[in-house]
Amino acid sequence: MYFLDYRKPIRAPKRGDYAVFSYPATNLGVGAREGQRAVKIVAALPGELVEIAGTELYMRGVPWAYDRLWLAKSISGKTVGDFDAKYKVPEGTWFAYGTEKESLDSRYFGPVEQSRIVGYAKPLF
Repeated sequence: MYFLDYRKPIRAPKRGDYAVFSYPATNLGVGAREGQRAVKIVAALPGELVEIAGTELYMRGVPWAYDRLWLAKSISGKTVGDFDAKYKVPEGTWFAYGTEKESLDSRYFGPVEQSRIVGYAKPLF
C-alpha cells in the first residue's frame, strides 16, 4: 500500500524513488495493459549501465541482489535468455524495477520514458 503524490509539476526521477507511471505497451500478453498505472522503483537513470544475463541483473556493473528473472517462466513463448541485454539507459528514460519477484518491469520491456511518470509514491509499511 502506498501514499500517492500527484503534485504538479512532475520532477525528474531520482534513483530509489517509487514512481507512479502509465504502463508502456509490452506486447508480452501478461501484466498491466498499456496506459494503466503502476508503481515501480526507479533503479537506474539516464547514462547508467544495465545488464541482464540469464537470470542475473546488474546495475552500474554491480549485481542487483534483490531478485532474479522469475516472470520469464510464465510468459508464453519466451525463455529467460530472451531478455538478455546490456545497454546504457537512454536520455529521457529510466529503468523501472518491480517490488515483487514476478513483477513485469524494465527487465522485460526496457526503459520507460520519463514523460510517463504521473506522480510518486511512498510505501506505507
